[in-house]
Amino acid sequence: MLTKIELLNKVKELNNIADFNEVQNKAIPQLEKNIVVSSPTSSGKTLIAEIASLETILNKKRKVIYTCPLKALASEHYSNFKKKYEKEFGIKCAISIGDLDSSSKYLENYNIIFTTYEKLDSLIRHKSFWLYSIGLLVIDELHMLDSDRGPTIEVSVIQLNLMVKDLQTLGLSATIPNYKQLAEWLNAEAVYSEHRPVALKKGVLVENKIYFEKETEEIDFSNDKELHNLIKDTLKKNKQALIFTNTRKNAQSLANQIKTTTLKEKVNEYDFDSENLTSFDKEIIDLMRHGVAFHHAGLRAELREKIEADFRNGKIKIISATPTLAAGVNTPAFRVIIHSMYRHSINGMQKIPIREYHQMAGRAGRAGYDEKGEAIILGKDEYEKDRLFEEYIFAEPEEVLSQIGNLSVLRTLLLSLIANGIVYDDESMLNFFKKTLYYLQFKNESLLYERIRSVLDELLSYGFIKITSKIEATEIGKRVSELYIDPLSAYNIINYLSFLEKHNNEFAQLYCLVNTIELKPYPTVSKTMKDIGIELNEKSSYFLADPYAIFEEYDMPNKFLLVKIFYDWINEVSDQELLDRYDMQPGILHQKVENMKWIAYATKELAELSGREKYKDLIKEISLFEKRLQYGIRKDLLFLVELPGIGRVRARKLFYGGVRNIGDLRSADPIKLAGLIGQKTRDKLYEHLKINQNK
Repeated sequence: MLTKIELLNKVKELNNIADFNEVQNKAIPQLEKNIVVSSPTSSGKTLIAEIASLETILNKKRKVIYTCPLKALASEHYSNFKKKYEKEFGIKCAISIGDLDSSSKYLENYNIIFTTYEKLDSLIRHKSFWLYSIGLLVIDELHMLDSDRGPTIEVSVIQLNLMVKDLQTLGLSATIPNYKQLAEWLNAEAVYSEHRPVALKKGVLVENKIYFEKETEEIDFSNDKELHNLIKDTLKKNKQALIFTNTRKNAQSLANQIKTTTLKEKVNEYDFDSENLTSFDKEIIDLMRHGVAFHHAGLRAELREKIEADFRNGKIKIISATPTLAAGVNTPAFRVIIHSMYRHSINGMQKIPIREYHQMAGRAGRAGYDEKGEAIILGKDEYEKDRLFEEYIFAEPEEVLSQIGNLSVLRTLLLSLIANGIVYDDESMLNFFKKTLYYLQFKNESLLYERIRSVLDELLSYGFIKITSKIEATEIGKRVSELYIDPLSAYNIINYLSFLEKHNNEFAQLYCLVNTIELKPYPTVSKTMKDIGIELNEKSSYFLADPYAIFEEYDMPNKFLLVKIFYDWINEVSDQELLDRYDMQPGILHQKVENMKWIAYATKELAELSGREKYKDLIKEISLFEKRLQYGIRKDLLFLVELPGIGRVRARKLFYGGVRNIGDLRSADPIKLAGLIGQKTRDKLYEHLKINQNK
């Protein structure tokens, strides 16, 4: 057991710092209590969480859960903590961000577990017994309570506090006006600081001048385009820049302009597996070779991760990105340039929230590299400059407000609470919701009760709960909660099973999965896709009991478009063709693939509960369909794609080359095999199957 002084000195040594900073010195004396730390991006909040975690693991001999909104963020924190502390203290670190239908029993053997909000919620739903040994819950990005992810963590925090005796909670948040209210909700001490290790200068660029809060700066504006002058000045200082813009299309366009006008020379070499590369992928790789990149949801995961890593190590100098990067992994830069203060919404162009501006601006300034960071908004004129200072730079971010009152959110949360036995009558229901941030902020018991009752009636009509002397989840209701899907999605699937059994074609299988909350938002039918409506009319009888239903749902064309995209995907239409036909970027496609796989798995599970014998053949078919969705293949390639290094393209080459099973692989001519799939892949296969390569 280490004394507190010994532990703190060891942390300083392992982090190569002489002393703790202002916010850390404020928080460390409070670490025996619940605390909420509200301070700017890059102010050192993570180190506070690390100290609290080490104290809990080493001295209190209890587990820690460190939960984050994003998988990438959880992975980053896991890697950093493991690298610094695992060997030094003999701590076992785990990351759990995947399977949402598992209690993850193996995690009982670890001291600290890094999760996403959703995985933590799933562990609670599966009643993971090792949760009772937690001593500390760290909630990263606590201000995310005000997002669509917020209700998940809000309910998880309350449930864990009901389950675990003497649980300590540590919330980490960006600077927000109502941090004291969040602390009150968590029964915590509030620690606030405006300190940043790297000073941040905020300003507006107008007519070739940067107007900061206290000074004006002029740079070389020989180029007509102000943005390019800023980029040239950044590079002249041997620094990096992040450009935030409002659409994926704009992010790509800006990166290409910068490559053409500013970063003409190739400075990096990349060697990516070209099997599935589209023109979209090749575009970003070419940009990366010039030291510039765009960053948005349309990128493949491996390319997105490579861009982030190469920006951190300095190989990539400029990234143009959508605002999602601002809330993601650690990618600070000397200069943040905000290209637009507007974003598209269902109501047209709208101003971004103040909090989003602060999140983006907070990326400016790399600790250990920069003495200051600059966040610069591109303005149009003097009038707009003054307005931007008033509405954003000098403005406080919006308060964090609970989102639990949303009816569609309540539907999912209430079922999980009933399934876990936490809510079982009106009194327990109201008692639980009185513990929420929502109740603390709005204190409207009658409105809350009215909303909960309407959701209860909905769950009752679905057959997922029953109300006798108490409120209980039915067997299928419990399974829906464990499967981590929206009850409305589950209801739609269960109602569709009888039709699917009789009309088991690919369009019907796909429609069953697409007709769920989890697959929204649907892609939009563009003006160039004129044949979608005609084909929808022709094919509607394949997947709808009532073909006239196509006229009753306003988004049916968009829903059918997604069915069409996946129909092409499982019939081995290439990524490039999908991009050309539907403008379906690889990253978006593969996000949808992951969701489709999960819903296919849930459909199989619900079919088993609804009638294992009745749906016996259908269940087998859905299991195969899940694999086809994963790899984007026809049935005849199911064996081949399970082999290492063999994706849909190489599998089809092998199949047409007469290699269709292990026997064919063993007897195939090595030279012919290398010609089909490449020598490196062939050698990996030989190693995997223990085939003598010198035969």
